[in-house]
This record gives sequence, structure tokens and C-alpha cells, in this order.
Amino acid sequence: MRSSPISPKTVSGIKSYARDLKKSLGIDHQAALQMASVAAGYQNLDHAKAATAKLLVKVTAPRHVTVLTGHWKDPESHTKGTECLAIALSKPLLELATHEQMKHHMLLGDSFIYEGQQLVCNALRSGQDSTRFTLCQLARTLQFMDATSLRPSSSRSRIYPGGNVRNRPPGADHTRAWYAPDTGAFYMSDEPYQDEAHRLNQERSQWAQQHSYSVLQAKWPGRHAPESGSRLYLIGSNSRLSDMQAMLASIDDLPDAIRCDAWAGASLPYGGLIVTPSQVPAPIQAGN
Repeated sequence: MRSSPISPKTVSGIKSYARDLKKSLGIDHQAALQMASVAAGYQNLDHAKAATAKLLVKVTAPRHVTVLTGHWKDPESHTKGTECLAIALSKPLLELATHEQMKHHMLLGDSFIYEGQQLVCNALRSGQDSTRFTLCQLARTLQFMDATSLRPSSSRSRIYPGGNVRNRPPGADHTRAWYAPDTGAFYMSDEPYQDEAHRLNQERSQWAQQHSYSVLQAKWPGRHAPESGSRLYLIGSNSRLSDMQAMLASIDDLPDAIRCDAWAGASLPYGGLIVTPSQVPAPIQAGN
């Protein structure tokens, strides 16, 4: 028998340990399976099978690699280069939004898609740091869209109570309009800086109560500038609260936000627009 406690996370590991227990303790097969399952942290073998099956689905879910690319030229030193960042999404890029819908988002609309697998920034930026910052913003935006199935919208007025922009939340900053194609509902993402949001917390709560809206803060810091303290809130009508809670759970299941101060991409010589995944470090996963 093994001399130390175990915590097998596979059904085969539990069965192997059960055989050890059966021989060493002289108990029947079912009793040994029960003891081994409990030792592994499960209620019984059926519970272990169900739990490990869920883990397997997460691990084997197909991922679609998208390479984000931006070019830069420093106006003073005249140095130039290309920055690339790979992310793995649960859907192909063009299933997250159509070309037309992407035009409704400032960064996505200022990019073009090559062969469905590469998103290339149109603008030549003035430095390496600003290019990395933009690519990280793009990556977080795609992660957000992948997690929520929301799409950029041009109907900005429809995200405010009564369709009136004057009814914007106190301290709203870096707001975006989003559309849920499956329900036809509109939502707002709001990303104020943390100190300002805390200072106006009571006013924002009163605003939500007055307009029958919900303001939900995500644990995941958001798309705008998490390295500088911005934080993500999802805002919508109380009638959509359950949908918002489900989206928030998916958002909070995302890995740590991709940040330019922890650059995980590749810096390449300035050249052609097309970059292959082999030129970029392993893609960052969009979700667990």
C-alpha cells in the first residue's frame, strides 16, 4: 500500500489506489473504491467521474489562435519594428463579430483581418511601448467578447436609461456599447479608474436604484488599462440581471489580464504585414 495520502484527479488513479486498499485492508472492491474516491476529494466514484469529465472538456475544447500585429516607427530615433501577440480563443475571430460590427469599436475598426487568423493594426504607431499597449487592449477586448458573446454596437444611446446619454452613471469612463445577438439586449461596459469609482460608489448605487439598473463589478480588471488602475463594470437593466450575472461569471473565469508591463509577445524587425504563429510565443489562453 502507498505510504502517504493521495489525491488522484483521474478515475484510473482512484481505481489503482482502490486496488491497493483492497489488498492491504482486506476489504471488498466497492468499499475500496469508496475509500479511494473520498481520499481523492470526491463523494464517490460517480462524483469523481462527473468532475473529471468536466475538466476533460475544458482541457480538450478547441482553441483558435489569433495573431495581433502592430507596426511602429520612432520619430526621433527613426528606429522601427513590428510587435506581435498571439491569443487562443474559443471561436474563430470572425465568429466573435462581423467586419461591420467590428467597425463600431475604435481599435477593432482601425484594424483589418488577414485570412481570418491575424488582426493587423492599420495605423503606424510612434513607438514600441504604445504599440504593445494597443495590442494588449485588443487582446483583452477579444477575450471579453469571447467570454460574453457580446458584440460592439453603434447604438450608444440605447445603453443608457431612457435612451438618453444624459442618464450616464456618475463617474462613467471609457464606456462602450455592446449588443447581445441572441437576446437583442444592449449593455454598457464602464471602466473608471479604481480610486474614482470608490469615491463615487454611493452615487453610482443611487443612480442604479433610481433607474432600475444593475452595476456589476468584475474581478477580472478589464480591457482599458488595468496596469494603470482601471476596473471593469458591466451595466444593464435589472430585467437582464440573470444574463449579466452569467456573463460576469464567464468574464471572471478569464486568466489574468494581458498587460503591456508583462509583455508576452514577440518583437520582430519591421517588415511585411503577415506574421505566422510560429514567429510568436505560445498563445495566451482566453479562458480556463
